Amino acid sequence: MRRFFKKNIWIIIIMVLVVVFPTGLSNQAKLNMRTIVTGLAIDKTDDGYEVTAQVVKTVSGTESSGIGAEIEFISDNAKTVSKGLAKLLYKAGKFSAFSHTNFIILGKDTLNEDVTKCLDIFLRDKVIKNSAMILFSKEKASDEIKKTKNLELSVGLGLQKVYSFKQEESEGLMMTVLDFLIANDTYGKIAVASVFELQENKIGDASKGGSSSSSGESSSSSSSNSSQGNNESSSSGSSGSSSGGEESGISSDSGQGSDKNSKVNFNANASLYCFHDGKFLFDISNEDEIMGYMITREDTKTSYYELENIECDSLVGVKMTISIKDKEIYKKLRFENEIPCLDIKININNAEVNEVISKYSYSNFTEKEYDAIKESLKKQITDNISKIFEKSKMYKADIFNAYEKAYKFNYKKLKKYYNNEQEFAEKLRLNVSIDIKNMEN
Repeated sequence: MRRFFKKNIWIIIIMVLVVVFPTGLSNQAKLNMRTIVTGLAIDKTDDGYEVTAQVVKTVSGTESSGIGAEIEFISDNAKTVSKGLAKLLYKAGKFSAFSHTNFIILGKDTLNEDVTKCLDIFLRDKVIKNSAMILFSKEKASDEIKKTKNLELSVGLGLQKVYSFKQEESEGLMMTVLDFLIANDTYGKIAVASVFELQENKIGDASKGGSSSSSGESSSSSSSNSSQGNNESSSSGSSGSSSGGEESGISSDSGQGSDKNSKVNFNANASLYCFHDGKFLFDISNEDEIMGYMITREDTKTSYYELENIECDSLVGVKMTISIKDKEIYKKLRFENEIPCLDIKININNAEVNEVISKYSYSNFTEKEYDAIKESLKKQITDNISKIFEKSKMYKADIFNAYEKAYKFNYKKLKKYYNNEQEFAEKLRLNVSIDIKNMEN
């Protein structure tokens, strides 16, 4: 047998190539006829919905290193979201593949109704995964998604990974469509999701005006610059090529005015939207309120707090930044007669003094100073949590999911005193206790 293989090795190689090579050509042909949809934006119109798809378009002949691709957009209108998506299937002249869709942005006008209505398809459709992330925009979702063209390619296409990191840093929520729908249908019927907001990089624009050929900028946007050159040459070359682009249904305009490659950044401390049973209640835009909500979530890890007015004689006038690296959250619901009380206990296992602003130099702190710093940190965290709690009570929203705990562990008392979750939230009281176990300089 070994002699046979040695003598006929070339015959075996040729047979393998005959079998594999046509299959490779077939797969490449199928790939070339597909438009990969990585994100969707949904806006409410007078008679239905406008659906905008973020698609990946391969760039031929690019000289840049890395991925030869760019972001483009396709839009259409329909009375339902599913019909709008169906129209996008062949609008680009290729088959639209939705299996890679990883985020969905809902526009401002969708907040006027039950937002779960336009998400129903994502719960039923077997191609578009309900694990896609849900985001909201302050204005039109189509305008916000088009700004992703000016992000680095991997960032613009992978917003779900970006928000997973932002969630760990307490800067946003990676809320999936399925989790959002479940949260609106649980006992408390409260869901919170992030607002997607990009802002122009004014510093980058100013430097670009002074030196249009900045080496740092050209290296970070080589792919988009190369693709822009292709688009400009095709649009200014002849009217025939321009009309061909319109017929394909793909828009290469990022909606940013004359400068299509102006860089954008994520808005720090972006707002959160709170919903009850699918209906928009209020936004969480104040920085203290955002931090108060984020510190109580188990899926956030790192938080930064700026302290001043520390009650210690040796720390008068001192400002400092504390980073929380590890924490544990415990929530318990109990009744004092008919009044529900939520006890939130936060164990901070690891906190560090990152920065000290003072006219004196502090190489280390005494035990008394550490105790004063801890008390100041506890007070600020408690105040932040109290702010978002009081705001949620104004809207009768159980933002800390106390009603769910009462339903599971105190069902008889809950049903004895309260008919629904809104009555419960209106009477709810909050107790916060914080234990800082370890703090280093």
